[in-house]
Amino acid sequence: MLPLALGLLMATVAPPDTGGAAILERVAAQYAAVQDYTVTLDVITNIERMSVPPMKATMYFKKPDKVHFESQGFAVLPREGLSMTPALLPERFLVDSVVADTLAGKRVLRLTMHPRSDRARTRRVVLHVDPERWTPEKFATSGIDGRTMSASFSHTRVDGFWLPANLLVEFSAAADTTAVPQWEQSAPGSSGRMPFRGGTIEVKYSGYRVNSGLEDALFEEAAGDKD
Repeated sequence: MLPLALGLLMATVAPPDTGGAAILERVAAQYAAVQDYTVTLDVITNIERMSVPPMKATMYFKKPDKVHFESQGFAVLPREGLSMTPALLPERFLVDSVVADTLAGKRVLRLTMHPRSDRARTRRVVLHVDPERWTPEKFATSGIDGRTMSASFSHTRVDGFWLPANLLVEFSAAADTTAVPQWEQSAPGSSGRMPFRGGTIEVKYSGYRVNSGLEDALFEEAAGDKD
């Protein structure tokens, strides 16, 4: 009975050499050589009391955390999921616990974390990591206002890197529907803010261009447009 009990215990907890900080470092290392990328996004939105047609956008990313979106007209984009930067996870979060888990039938490591910053609006974060390719498979947050958001990823191999192929963002509304959302509206001339509602946003990534040498000016101009 003792060997069986030990076997069950080992199956339900992470191996002793897979500490939380080490896991985040492995995830960060997976993306260390990705300096920038450009990708096309096809977005399907289903939000309470809103009618949003399918839309297409272009996303530009540059290390460490510069992100710029371009779209024709109205665009609803789940920025917290799209702009999640794995390389910055060790800097931004402390790991409280690590356990072995399954996600969609696949073995993963589940990390429960909290932000390093006392000013963060997120109270608790749960991250699921693939322990073979060290990619973030699901990222779920609960805010200080009671809102929740989860971002689930599938990945594709691009130029030797595992990058997102599909993203499903699910979010719930807080009691205060005038609060700043965890996703944002992006439209020319808009404030980029609107009342928060629950719903889902599905994103398909295609046409990656990795390490093309994106200029800082692209992101500086985008920031200037918001002023």
